[in-house]
Amino acid sequence: MKKINLYGYEAKEYNICVGENAVPNEIFSAKELCKYLGICTCKISTEVIKPCFVIGFGAKGNEALYKSDNEEGFIIKADNGIIRISGGKKRGTMYGVYSFLEDYIGWRFIANDTEYLKDFDVDINSPIEDLQIPKFEWRDVCSCVYEPTDIAAKRKINSSYLRDFSEEQGGSYLYPGRFIHTMESLLGVPQHKQPCFTDEENIKKATENVLALLRENPDARVISVSQNDAHEYEKIWCECDRCRELDEREGSKAASLLYFVNRIAEAVEVEFPRVKIMTLAYLESVKCPKTVRPRKNVIIEFAPLELCYIHSVDDEICRKNREHMADFEAWSEITDKIFIWDYIVNFSFSVPLFPDFHVLLKNMRYYYKHNVKGMFCEGDNAHKPGATSDLAECRAYLLSKLLWKPDMDEEEFNACRDDFLLGYYGKGGLEIGKYIDMMTKIVNIPEHHIHCFNNPTTLVPHMRFVPAIPYLEKFWDKAEAMAETKSEKEHCERSRLQFEYMKLLFTYDELHDILDGEDLEALMSENKALYDNLVKYEVHPRGTHSELPHLHDMTENMGKKIYW
Repeated sequence: MKKINLYGYEAKEYNICVGENAVPNEIFSAKELCKYLGICTCKISTEVIKPCFVIGFGAKGNEALYKSDNEEGFIIKADNGIIRISGGKKRGTMYGVYSFLEDYIGWRFIANDTEYLKDFDVDINSPIEDLQIPKFEWRDVCSCVYEPTDIAAKRKINSSYLRDFSEEQGGSYLYPGRFIHTMESLLGVPQHKQPCFTDEENIKKATENVLALLRENPDARVISVSQNDAHEYEKIWCECDRCRELDEREGSKAASLLYFVNRIAEAVEVEFPRVKIMTLAYLESVKCPKTVRPRKNVIIEFAPLELCYIHSVDDEICRKNREHMADFEAWSEITDKIFIWDYIVNFSFSVPLFPDFHVLLKNMRYYYKHNVKGMFCEGDNAHKPGATSDLAECRAYLLSKLLWKPDMDEEEFNACRDDFLLGYYGKGGLEIGKYIDMMTKIVNIPEHHIHCFNNPTTLVPHMRFVPAIPYLEKFWDKAEAMAETKSEKEHCERSRLQFEYMKLLFTYDELHDILDGEDLEALMSENKALYDNLVKYEVHPRGTHSELPHLHDMTENMGKKIYW
């Protein structure tokens, strides 16, 4: 059994000290520390009796330890049997406890159904002084796998979208009212239509509704005043003389939108000086206007919907990415309050792999370097937890690591990936890493591009994927053969569905025409197994708002039937 020795004492010998006026999050953090260190009696008191963990901002000796005003940062300071973890009162101490367990003890919080302790003894004798301040103030991996608050808190996600953190977990980065595309809720304008953004009555009504929401939610930090979800081709933006003249002069629909948002932000600043107004730079408003500027209490959330995810955002080869990042950099030059709305799944069809793993680190580094303050990574949020097949759990884990530390190097990133793969899939997890690497080589060519709305036949180049199928299949076979627990076996089987889907999509019709006898029967059995396992794991083509078709003729290509 693993041994944990801290400054000459076994971990289970340690007492836990909190302040007399400890907030619920600090008490919760102390209990989590007891749980994961195996301190079964959970001796929580206000006395510092060595050996001791001293937890929270107000605990004895911790009052001046954490000096930042960031409510989510923390410091770990340890020596000679006293280990102090102190942080911002909102969530900082909790993040400090989870980081101590991960970075110094070897715990891995992989997914909501998967936690494990790395198998090596711990013997700490040297002093520790570890200060961490989050690089991004807003962090969300908007995926069904992080909808449960338990894993989201451990992964340092702080957004309240799709989840509601308890007071013990520090609450949420709160934005009252509708999360995004808010003209429907603020003005009664249905989605796929836009209001007149220069109309005084619209400005007055929206301002009143925003102020009412903030009065009802005094702890709010951000509120969304953003355009409805309408595509460029629908041509539904206001064309009144004032809006048209402003937008044409400024070269972007963002001009009239910012006129509207700035007016509301001006009123909000008087009553709620700490609150920021968040608005989208999206589709027709993605371009930065020539002279109109967001007020100091306005956040621009840049949403590059047409970004290519085969190439990194700063890859000069990719024309679409060059265009998007020119727009982004124009915004970043005029405001220091910029968030990114990123896309991490194929929304057209989320069964097969979205092959973006090789750009995750590069893209996050780029955004951090360009002074981005918040990241919202939108993924397969319409699924139920545990009903994905495109390695969403691995992607979410890596993104959560990057949201906390976007400046990590490639070696650390790869170590995080290995930790996940071994923890989630078992001893054969590194075989799935080889699968990801080979898929990256298949797709990562200058002439190939993918976006977040793709026909599955265009996700990978057909002529490069089909010859690689035997090698890709061996990786999955090895991983499944090495899986030991029921959970590991199920994780392998479910995640493999994305490969089986692509394999049959590209090869079934040709093989069906040339095979006969037992070989043909085996092919059709494979076809049926794909469909049956998608049903078994409740994997839906486009999230829970879509259903797998009820198919009976298993002689037809499942890949085509399910998508088309």
